[in-house]
Amino acid sequence: MKQSKPLKFRCLLQREGDLYLAFCIDLSLAVQGDSAEEVRAKLHDQIHDYLDHIEQVYREGDIEGAKQLFNRPAPLSIRMRYYWVQAKQWWKQQASPDKPLWKEQGDLPWACQ
Repeated sequence: MKQSKPLKFRCLLQREGDLYLAFCIDLSLAVQGDSAEEVRAKLHDQIHDYLDHIEQVYREGDIEGAKQLFNRPAPLSIRMRYYWVQAKQWWKQQASPDKPLWKEQGDLPWACQ
C-alpha cells in the first residue's frame, strides 16, 4: 500500500493590538484569538474541518467542486505579508545561523510551512 505524504500548508501568525491573527495562505482560512497558542489551535482545527468538508464533497461525486475548494489561495495582500515575513526570517537566520529560526517566545509575526 502506497503511503501518502502529509500535507503542508503555509501559515502566518501575527499580533495586532490585543488580538492574535493566524492565516492559512493556501486555503484562505483565518482565525483570531487572545493568544498565539489559541489561534494556532483554532487554525489547526479549522484546516482539519475544511479538509474533511473537501473530502465529503469529493466522495459525493463532485470532483470539480472539491478541486475548486482545495485551490483557494488567500488574498494577495496576505500572501505578500507572508512572503515578507518569511524573507525577514531568512535574513535573520543568515545573520546569526546559530539561533533557531522558530522560537515560540520570538517576535511576531511568524511565517511557517
